[in-house]
Amino acid sequence: MLHEIVTEHACQRVRAAVINPDPFPHIVVDGIFPEQYYEELLSHLPAVSSLTIPVAFGMMKIGEDDQTFRALPEASQTFWADFDSAVKP
Repeated sequence: MLHEIVTEHACQRVRAAVINPDPFPHIVVDGIFPEQYYEELLSHLPAVSSLTIPVAFGMMKIGEDDQTFRALPEASQTFWADFDSAVKP
């Protein structure tokens, strides 16, 4: 699926979301990704047991310098690299 379509879909969903003030201002965005893309995203996730939480970042990270990322099949590495550069920003 084209990243431009995914990004525009996500932006439309966020713009249409209602801000809920309780207990603090926040939004819940159901269906942020098109169903087909969500299925593709799920198919490229590594096993939970293989994820690492770098102390320096305090969050899970998959990137070129991460052994979990390097252990992914090439198609999954490409998917996440594209996600990082085209969808996430």
